[in-house]
Amino acid sequence: MKLPGLPRCLTNMKKILKGSLSHAANERGNAMMISLIVVFCFIFLAFVFFDVFSTYAYKNASQKATDAAAIAAALEAKDIYEEELAYRLEQAFAPFASGIRDALEEDEGDEDEEEGEVSAQNVGNDDDISEEDLEDNPDLTDAPQVVLDRIIDASTPLTNEALLFFFSDAQITGFICDSMRRDWSRIEEKANYFAQKNGAEDITDLEFPYDGSFEIFASVKTETSFITVPDEAFGQGQRDMHTDASASIPLPEGVSFVPGACH
Repeated sequence: MKLPGLPRCLTNMKKILKGSLSHAANERGNAMMISLIVVFCFIFLAFVFFDVFSTYAYKNASQKATDAAAIAAALEAKDIYEEELAYRLEQAFAPFASGIRDALEEDEGDEDEEEGEVSAQNVGNDDDISEEDLEDNPDLTDAPQVVLDRIIDASTPLTNEALLFFFSDAQITGFICDSMRRDWSRIEEKANYFAQKNGAEDITDLEFPYDGSFEIFASVKTETSFITVPDEAFGQGQRDMHTDASASIPLPEGVSFVPGACH
């Protein structure tokens, strides 16, 4: 038996089935496209977060290098001025001690004249000089004990008390600043060494005194690099990160820094 509406029904079902399959295929294609876009976005965001983290890492490393450079420069400066102050102290002590000895010889009626200049190392070699001999000398009224001990015994080291006895704070400041300027290359070399050892390129600025204080200021350059932005996109120096630091230079005990004396 032939059904008159069957061919049309089959045709309609075929069209519906074909449309459904086409729609499903389109949905699968759209879903895949969306998935690829989402994956790409996540990858890009991961790179962005990595660059942000890298920026903080560069900043931290650069600051660490700057701190190390400033501290190294300050310690090297201390070594330099200590050498200078030791020399100045010996130069001041030698004629002073010679004068004390001459006065003692005159008081004792010693007619023998010493030939040649008495050095700081030779002062106090005579066993006949004692602390009692020095008690009534007016030049030693305010002298610290270490100066008396050195006159009696040349092996006694001179300390900061002796330094402050012979020189004022302004004079000591002047000696310190002069010695640092004279050997500034040593300070720069030490600062650069520790800056590079901690990952920086080099020192871009090194100043003393800094802001009127007994400090050394250092500025360090570190070159950065990013994943999301090619290096060619930056101009000259645009990838450079600059960090600053300052470090106090230890002063001799009892000495005050006089900024006006550090010309």
